[in-house]
Amino acid sequence: MSVWSFAPSISLPLFSGGSNMAKLRYAEAEKKGLIATYEKPFRAHLRMWRMRLRVVKPWTSSWMPSANTSLRNSRHLTLP
Repeated sequence: MSVWSFAPSISLPLFSGGSNMAKLRYAEAEKKGLIATYEKPFRAHLRMWRMRLRVVKPWTSSWMPSANTSLRNSRHLTLP
């Protein structure tokens, strides 16, 4: 006669010398490194645009008041 058992079994090493924690820390550090490598081109692209906007900002401040005045004046105009 055979007896069947369908109970789940759990097996954990009790004395692994901290190797599981070391593997976990290594995997977390590797994950952080991969994320940083993935984000690097995006950060460089954003940095480039930030620098470009710094160059454009003084230029826009010179024409912005006249553009606002023109916009205000155009609102009062009516089309024929």
